[in-house]
Amino acid sequence: MRATTLSHLRNTPLDIGCFSPLKTAYRRQVEKLMRNRFNYITKLKFLPAFRDAFDVLITESNIQESFQGTGLVPFDLDKVILKLDVTWQSKTPKNYHEFRSQTKLITDKLEIVLIRDRVAELKAANKARIQKGRVLSFSTSQDKSTKNPSTASSSSKKGYRK
Repeated sequence: MRATTLSHLRNTPLDIGCFSPLKTAYRRQVEKLMRNRFNYITKLKFLPAFRDAFDVLITESNIQESFQGTGLVPFDLDKVILKLDVTWQSKTPKNYHEFRSQTKLITDKLEIVLIRDRVAELKAANKARIQKGRVLSFSTSQDKSTKNPSTASSSSKKGYRK
């Protein structure tokens, strides 16, 4: 997987949730000025137009919604993973770099599935313990994973590297 493949994700959440709408709103303010016969925008005309757009769009609630939309706050692993998900094209790699990229993509997808299963298992165990009046601690979780070799060693099997 090349870095350029995911370049659009580096802009989230503020670029997409705040600054892109700010750019659109500012453009509308400039168009409004141009309709009022201002064909040349000076710094003195730019600042009030920008400030109006900024005050409307850069708010605490808009910033919070931007982070919520990406799944970062509160953290939602599924939303984050779905944004990073890249489809695999089943074709013969042309060179070693493509081969390594495809291998890494498949390995990463398998690791994600294993992690999701483990998280679901831990959530279920924690829910059961809460219902019984106890909370699953980290050490209890570690003990459980070392006692259950099928989940503890699944990521260390041949072909799965961290």
